[in-house]
Formats: sequence, C-alpha cells, structure tokens
Amino acid sequence: SLAGMANTGSDRARFLFRAEGPLEVRSDKALLVLVLDAILTLASSAAGPQGEVRASALEVTGEGGTPQAELRISFPAGPLADIPAPEVLEPYGLRGKLPGLGPNALAAASRIMEGQGGSLLYGEGSDPGQALFILSLPCA
Repeated sequence: SLAGMANTGSDRARFLFRAEGPLEVRSDKALLVLVLDAILTLASSAAGPQGEVRASALEVTGEGGTPQAELRISFPAGPLADIPAPEVLEPYGLRGKLPGLGPNALAAASRIMEGQGGSLLYGEGSDPGQALFILSLPCA
C-alpha cells in the first residue's frame, strides 16, 4: 500500500495520504514501486523536514471512457522552483539539485509508466510554490 511506503523519520517531510477507496491497477508491482520510490524521494527532499507531501488517489475517466487510477502527489517545490517543468523529467535534469536521487530516476519513472500503459506528468500545483506529480494507470 502507498500509505506504508513513505519514510516518516524526523529528518523527512510529513506525508499525508487520502484515497476514495482501494484502486486496483494493471501494472508490474516491482516497477511501480521503483516509480513511487523515485517520486516520493524527490518530493520528500524538495519539501524538506518541515514540509508536507500530500498524496491522493482517485478513479477518473480516461480517454475513450476507460477507468484510470490517478495518484496526485503535491509538495513544496523548494529547489525545483527554478527548474522548467519539462527538464524535471529529463535525464540529468536534476543533477546536483537533490541528494539521494539518481540522475535518470525520473526519466526512467516516466518511461516505466508509459510501458505500463499509463503516464507521469509534472508541473505546478494549485497553490503557489507547490509542485505536482500526476501518475495514471489503467484500472484493473
């Protein structure tokens, strides 16, 4: 479960998770764990120990009326605020900006999501100074 994946040590951001209920997706579990690990590591590092990472999962209607599971992860942009959104998902786009994140981690996460029939988007959140990842996968 996503709720159990976040490290909640005192030197990490606070994680809040909300879901409408269980969502089953078609995906390779090990690959999905790699994607979530990269994104949660980035979000926690950007938010810093005083920040808050919010994740919400819901079912939405995708293209062609197919049900999609959507996970929205918002967090303070911190050091990402000065980086153009498209660069965040590029290889080496975050090199030297955040410790603990490999130079290709987000580019790989994006390709994994595409390979699983979904997508990974990054942009500004709805509140000023917030960043947002949106992950979507077909429902099972």
